[in-house]
Amino acid sequence: MLTTLGVIAPTYDDSAFGSLTQSRNISMLPYGCRYRFLDFPLSNMTDHGIRTVAIYPGKKIRSHMDHLAMGAPWNLNRRFNGLFLFPPTVSEDAINKYGEMAEFKSTADFFERSREENVLYYRSGILNKVDLSGLQATFRSSGADAAVVYRPVHDADMEYIGMQRLFFDEEEHLENLGYHYGSDVDVNLYMNLILLKKDAFRKLVRLSMERGDVSTMEDALFKYRQKFEIIGYKYDGFFDVINNIKNYYDANMRLLDPEHYEEVFYRGGKIYTKTKDEPSSFYTQNGSVKNSLLANGSVIYGSVENSLIFRGVTIEAGATVKNSIIMQKCCIRKDAVVVNSILDKFVTVGEGEHLIGSAQQPYVLQKNQRIEADE
Repeated sequence: MLTTLGVIAPTYDDSAFGSLTQSRNISMLPYGCRYRFLDFPLSNMTDHGIRTVAIYPGKKIRSHMDHLAMGAPWNLNRRFNGLFLFPPTVSEDAINKYGEMAEFKSTADFFERSREENVLYYRSGILNKVDLSGLQATFRSSGADAAVVYRPVHDADMEYIGMQRLFFDEEEHLENLGYHYGSDVDVNLYMNLILLKKDAFRKLVRLSMERGDVSTMEDALFKYRQKFEIIGYKYDGFFDVINNIKNYYDANMRLLDPEHYEEVFYRGGKIYTKTKDEPSSFYTQNGSVKNSLLANGSVIYGSVENSLIFRGVTIEAGATVKNSIIMQKCCIRKDAVVVNSILDKFVTVGEGEHLIGSAQQPYVLQKNQRIEADE
């Protein structure tokens, strides 16, 4: 896909994640003990031959810079092309009115100078591993201006209420874009992925800015669909919806299933991430670990069950961690109990403290927080 340019769009509304997105974008949420959600589109794009990727991180750019650096894990540290990180240069008022279109317009020279013919547009919120080579082959043979990726689902349990859904005619041309609110059980869910001709991408940005009536690429495609030929591309593989704390917790906990873990990180392409040289985790004789996923650099003196333990975590003697997500450099002191919880980076749970949430509403501690009894 050397003729395709990757674009990872910003996400402005992260209120459903509470303190977890206080200092980071949704795409930078930690996942699976050592990854970030951003690793998925980056790995998939580069695995399919994309050599130029533009990322729009929004205002919370620090975590992007730390994680991405020059893009070496994804083979994007190149003399020509490679990784481009575009912090917002437009006013808050412009973003409020025009959304991501204002940011795309502010970098119009980048798109004009790039030699790629197509743009692969991705938005955070759904993990997937779409076969981009198959997508491009279908797109080219159709002669269409854009191809929108969708996933047919049978949603009898109404698990995906509120997600965007797509409607197509008999020839697989886009008819409508709406939301899934339960009227139908069988729906085509939008996978936050669009392949467009670069000329169509630039025209959609220009139309949106001139008329000021849409703020996302999806809305622009629907609004001006009569001006373009837009087809659907069916995807039947793995996907996970990440649009609130509950979904985030569930997506991580599903990784404790070895079959699911294999599907997520290895089938259809490996997921790459920033590497850190740390020693293996240390398990003491009295420590206990059951059905859990642990990264390197942790020290386990206590009990861990059905949990994900990120890098550099310390769990002291007598401490119990169950059904929880413990992020990097957290410390669980002696005899503390953590159940159904999400602990952000550098959290300390004091000696004998109890943090107990539920599977439906996990207890969340924000980054750098300390929970200790008053002395």
